[in-house]
Amino acid sequence: QRPDGSSYAKRVVAYNQRFLAGQADGRLIAFDRRGSSTVGKANEAIRDIAFDEANNVAYLCTERGTVCRFSPEDGSVEDIFQNSDNEPIWSLALNQKTSLLGFCERRGSLRVLDTTTDRVIASWGKTSRPKRMKWLNDTQLCHVQTKNLNIFDLSSSTSRVWISGCENTIEDFIWDEDRRYVVLIGYRTNVFLADFESGRFLSIAPDQADYTKGVCWLPRMPNSYKLDFVTFGRSGTCHLYRIHNDRCLALGPASNSPERMGSS
Repeated sequence: QRPDGSSYAKRVVAYNQRFLAGQADGRLIAFDRRGSSTVGKANEAIRDIAFDEANNVAYLCTERGTVCRFSPEDGSVEDIFQNSDNEPIWSLALNQKTSLLGFCERRGSLRVLDTTTDRVIASWGKTSRPKRMKWLNDTQLCHVQTKNLNIFDLSSSTSRVWISGCENTIEDFIWDEDRRYVVLIGYRTNVFLADFESGRFLSIAPDQADYTKGVCWLPRMPNSYKLDFVTFGRSGTCHLYRIHNDRCLALGPASNSPERMGSS
């Protein structure tokens, strides 16, 4: 909450040809080029959101240790999980194919919930600063473990280190569609490039002066280069990078120029 009473978005996801933002004051705001509106409200600060396209619902986790289901149709917010000690839940990830929802407490447990029954089917701990989670496949869930990126295995309920030593805390990570590279951003504003198969670092590059909070691949046009990505954060400026010869090349502030974004 800012001094003027306004709130800020903790996470934004695409849904129904619009965007859905989860706010620090608990509001869910839908927006597009035509404007924005409040479409729902949780009772606490929202940390992460995942949208279920097949069932037209969103899942969100909060600072008070709650996982909720949000319906865009009627604006209802239903609690489907509450931990016993109100430990903040910092991240979640939905597997659209299996309907499994993974979520992580700030310092506590990683859990996997079956959204068809709302029952927890697996857990592991102890978690530490899990800023992001993403499903690698139907049985493996990647999660931040402070400066390491771990893989939780659903069949054994164990977690192992995949990529280690990314500074203080990993803020976000992505991998390319061919699964050759993993890009990670750290709390100390560096960009790490790792080999997908081995987890070995290939390149480390400095990013913005202010904290970097997210990273994503650029949308591709027919002739565009397939390994361009941007970082973004508190500076308000997206920085453009290109993976070339196993290195991250900094190309400067991102441009909306068709020539630049579509270059090959």
